[in-house]
Amino acid sequence: QADSEELARDFAMAGYQLVPSDQSADICLVNTCTVTHVADAKGRRALSALRRRNPSAMVVAFFST
Repeated sequence: QADSEELARDFAMAGYQLVPSDQSADICLVNTCTVTHVADAKGRRALSALRRRNPSAMVVAFFST
């Protein structure tokens, strides 16, 4: 959660407008981990859902450690 908040702050300071995940976006970032196969699956589902909702967006996975 702290990583996500830091990323959001960094993007906002760089001039990006943050929008809720149910709104259209140009860039979609999923902060995920790969500690378990369940986490992997959840991350892939989130990425797929964002791609379906935002077909022209750049969809990025950020893997925190």
